[in-house]
Amino acid sequence: MAKADAKTTTKSAKTDTKATTSEKTSTSTATPATTTPVDGETPVTLTRVQERLQKNTKLADRLEGRLPKGADLMEAAEGFRSLGQFVAAVNVSSNLGLDFERLKTAMVDDGRSLGQAIQKAKTDVENPTLVAQRAEAEAQTLIQQTEQTTATTTTTSTTSAKTKSKEKPKQARAGSGS
Repeated sequence: MAKADAKTTTKSAKTDTKATTSEKTSTSTATPATTTPVDGETPVTLTRVQERLQKNTKLADRLEGRLPKGADLMEAAEGFRSLGQFVAAVNVSSNLGLDFERLKTAMVDDGRSLGQAIQKAKTDVENPTLVAQRAEAEAQTLIQQTEQTTATTTTTSTTSAKTKSKEKPKQARAGSGS
């Protein structure tokens, strides 16, 4: 009888350890990255995905137009592990006419891949894994394009300002010599 109790205790301890490990894992995927105060209210904690969306306004604007009406972009992004995963989910939802919240729940809460979430949300999609792979590749391309555009715009603005300040003295000299 003592052996049976020892086995039960060992199994129970292992189960507790597994639960603690999975709790740590699930908490670390959505670990907040930054705290940003909003108009004198209590600070809002942003995830890495939300932070990147806040910096990449061109991408944020594109995605807002693809979300269901009335949906908040930052709330929609909450819980996703990466920006690419979020962008792919938004695009798939929009392109296939899937309920975004249902897709998000399958991915974020249930731990499904995008392909599995597509299959769960819409059973008649042919080869959901391929659809998901394409969506993820397109998401990475979109992210890179919008980040490059943002960086180029910033560089161009800075360069233009420097060029204008150099041009004014030249114009003044040319005008005084005539």
